[in-house]
Amino acid sequence: MQHHKYCNNYDYNKALYLLNKEPFLEHPCIILKESEAISSRIASLHFQYYDSIDEITNFINMHHDEIQCIVGSNSIAIKEIIPFGIAQEPSADTYADGVDTMKFLLQF
Repeated sequence: MQHHKYCNNYDYNKALYLLNKEPFLEHPCIILKESEAISSRIASLHFQYYDSIDEITNFINMHHDEIQCIVGSNSIAIKEIIPFGIAQEPSADTYADGVDTMKFLLQF
């Protein structure tokens, strides 16, 4: 909240949710909103509840092309799962969106 642009986004999103009477959870540094939408506004995070691992696995499979990375445990039957704690530590052969950056650059 010490970055003024982030803080402005936080205040803007909170105002929109309040004006539209949309339910949300508030924390001093992020707004949580229950939604099935994949992307969320800056300073907010979408979440949803599910009743079974199969339900979330089906959701992930249906939206696979829209999801950049999946962080979780081995209980979800998805091959590209990144274990908790290392999502921001990619290896040299980890490519954004599954695209081999060097191979892509060498095409030109």
